[in-house]
Amino acid sequence: MDFGTPTWKSSDDPRYHEVRARQSLCSERCARAGSRPAWTGRVGRSQSDQVRALRVLDPPALDLTPPPATVPQQLPAGPLQVLLVDADPATQALVNRVLVGHEVIVASDGQTAIDICALMDFDVLLIDLQAAGMSGAEVASLLRAQGHTSPMVALTAGKREAALRPCLLAGMNGLLSKPLQEPELLAALAQVLAASSPG
Repeated sequence: MDFGTPTWKSSDDPRYHEVRARQSLCSERCARAGSRPAWTGRVGRSQSDQVRALRVLDPPALDLTPPPATVPQQLPAGPLQVLLVDADPATQALVNRVLVGHEVIVASDGQTAIDICALMDFDVLLIDLQAAGMSGAEVASLLRAQGHTSPMVALTAGKREAALRPCLLAGMNGLLSKPLQEPELLAALAQVLAASSPG
């Protein structure tokens, strides 16, 4: 996958850290397979202080670039089944308010989320990376191992760049910073749901 030719300054933009996380993950996967990654550029500062284009082998399907919240986003028609894995009352209240008309099931800890997913299917999952009991990345990894293919959006109150690698390894599809904002939440949901739709 070619990430294009970025024009952001290497250390001043979150996308730089995404590229570094992808590079590290690719190298780790290739090492396990006994092969070497093929890069079309290098990660770091060039003479123009910009990150050059990068190609990685078998990158995860994860777009961590924050969606443009200024562009109106349309959720799919019909009520969605949404699982929110988060014990924070403020986050629960915002998600329920934003997704009025859709069915939002709340799991306050990781094990409860695993148990619920054994009984129900969801259109999308919102998972706090700091979930109680087990981390959000552990929840996502276990669900992926069990065959769940629904899009998963990670929520983090920590530094975004620190959350990139766990999200990539867990097979998550997006990442939002907390406290959540309504435009960003709607944009991220529309983005991952559109990407997961057939055709």
